[in-house]
Amino acid sequence: MKKIGILYDNISQNTGDLAVGLSIKKILRKIKVHYTELIPGKSNPDEYDRIIIGGGLLLRKKGDFFYDKFRIRGSHILNCVGIYDHPHDLNYLEKYTYLSVRSTYDAKQLDYLKKQVSVVPCTSLLLKDLPVNLKIKHP
Repeated sequence: MKKIGILYDNISQNTGDLAVGLSIKKILRKIKVHYTELIPGKSNPDEYDRIIIGGGLLLRKKGDFFYDKFRIRGSHILNCVGIYDHPHDLNYLEKYTYLSVRSTYDAKQLDYLKKQVSVVPCTSLLLKDLPVNLKIKHP
């Protein structure tokens, strides 16, 4: 059995990044794929056959202490990420099985790669509202 990992910014507590993580986990549970949630910089990506990396502005120029932890080499999946600044050192992505970004602008940033890049909506759009039982108090 292949080991599947999911890697997203689950440290900063950014609502959008957490929503991406929730949506990826929901999709994998629905199709009955066992996965491990990885922690950037703490988990060993070499222990996984496939990692789904997604959300936020994860693609950046090399040299950022935190975001370099998302530069995983191998045949992984890039899930609807955004691109910060104009990195031209992302050639490691050519080995990925699938690349998707969240806008045509982001896709144009990757024109130099010899790999098809898909533009897809963020997987967090698949989340449904949770029922909230909240009574509004008047002043």
